[in-house]
Amino acid sequence: MQDRPIALLCALALLGAAAIASEQTVWWLSETYKPSKRAIEGLPVQELDVTWRKVLPLTKAKLSGEAKRYLKTVSYGVHFSLDGEFNGDTQADRALVGVYERVSGEQGRFVLILTRTSSRTWKKAFLAQHEGKPGFSYITFEGGKLGWLSCFECDAEERIAWSQEKGYQLEVPEAEEESPAEK
Repeated sequence: MQDRPIALLCALALLGAAAIASEQTVWWLSETYKPSKRAIEGLPVQELDVTWRKVLPLTKAKLSGEAKRYLKTVSYGVHFSLDGEFNGDTQADRALVGVYERVSGEQGRFVLILTRTSSRTWKKAFLAQHEGKPGFSYITFEGGKLGWLSCFECDAEERIAWSQEKGYQLEVPEAEEESPAEK
């Protein structure tokens, strides 16, 4: 009889641990997307990366209901596509995020910057990619700087910096700087 209260306490502890573990899986870490397009903004995927077979630019419409509800609570700009002039050349630019699938089957996520070549066409100006799960990511734009993130509660921001000498570069900010999620 004395074992029954101990067994009950152990069972409650296990249930509590399972509940905590399930709450720790947040949508932006678990959501995945299926690449299904063969072009972005009129550019065939092979012009973006010769190893790619399919892509899927992320949009709010592609997100789950949970993701859409969460984004309503975010106090800073979360973008999946952003138009601007990011490199000082007076040409229109477009930054966007999405997921890709290689011809060999590997998948991942990407950030892409296109630049306007005429009133109706784009060309690739920059592409960065992370192989792995074809998951969520987004763009921020603060203080004239583009950021690429895949998490709302971690310091995993990468910045897309432009310089005349090097062009676009993906950089990881110093640890002491605040990410947009912390501001």
